[in-house]
Amino acid sequence: MEDCNDTLKTLKIYSIYEGFNKPKLVDGNNEECEQLKHKLPNYPVFNSLCYKLSRNLKEVCIYLMNLTKNTESCIYLNYWLYDLLIKNNLLDNLDNISASEIVQKLPDLWKETNYNGKCDLTQYDISASDFNLMKILYDYSFNYLTIDEIKDNITNSECKRHYCTYINRVIHFYATAESHCADTSQRTYCDIFKTVTGEKNPNKLFTTLKCTKKDLDDKLLQIPKNYDNEFLSFLPPSTDYILSDWSIFETTPNVGSKIGFSLFVIFLISLFLLYKFTPMGSILRTIIRSKLNSSSFLREKLKLQLLKHNEEFEDEKSHNIEHNISYLPFGNG
Repeated sequence: MEDCNDTLKTLKIYSIYEGFNKPKLVDGNNEECEQLKHKLPNYPVFNSLCYKLSRNLKEVCIYLMNLTKNTESCIYLNYWLYDLLIKNNLLDNLDNISASEIVQKLPDLWKETNYNGKCDLTQYDISASDFNLMKILYDYSFNYLTIDEIKDNITNSECKRHYCTYINRVIHFYATAESHCADTSQRTYCDIFKTVTGEKNPNKLFTTLKCTKKDLDDKLLQIPKNYDNEFLSFLPPSTDYILSDWSIFETTPNVGSKIGFSLFVIFLISLFLLYKFTPMGSILRTIIRSKLNSSSFLREKLKLQLLKHNEEFEDEKSHNIEHNISYLPFGNG
């Protein structure tokens, strides 16, 4: 049986995003990130992303050394960056994401790290919702060729439902873009939409893979943050695959667990005080003795039952030996 949980994460665009998300030690040695940390006191979690961004930007500049600037890896990096800023609630202006405080401060890091000028910070003067739609269409356009190349293998694959569910979600966003771009092409995502209207049309791919409603699995999905109500009104939740929602920041302590543990400790202390210093103590001791006696009785009864079953098993085993029945061990023996 195939392990399908990471099926779509092996597609090239998501492998790239996952590479950008590789852990990076926050050691205080990145001067630009440490300066931004003080300039952005309301966003402490950004420091972790800053260290990853600095590393990734340097690697992209090296990769593009002999290539055209602002292409390939630089485009992926900008999508990755804004996507994570949105998902981690690091933008204070969801109507114009480039006007957010953090994005306004990013040039401080960029001008130092973009050492050969091969990768500029893209200014997306659009809403978070429009960016999400644009990125979903871009990722799909990138992934289409890979899926199309292996379509014959997907049709009979146990992982087919992952591909079909993914494409079905893209279809909903495709329909939204189609309705908006039919009236005007001024929306930023319309240019990307045009790249998937022909051969890459997700409706065609859905049919090519012979997907049906039985191949759709809503358990694979999650509702993304920061989508307009117009999306949530008719869309099933979007997928982790579509949104490349990897874990990028160091996990913070679970406040709920801490509170629960504190209440539990208080309860134990209160119970001890009642037991030791109040009339309730004698009542509690009586109840405890009763439970212990009852438990002792049950243990003796269970012990007798086990002995009885053991005797029956030995008799049965002896009987089977006479009929040449052997007991094979479970496992690979």
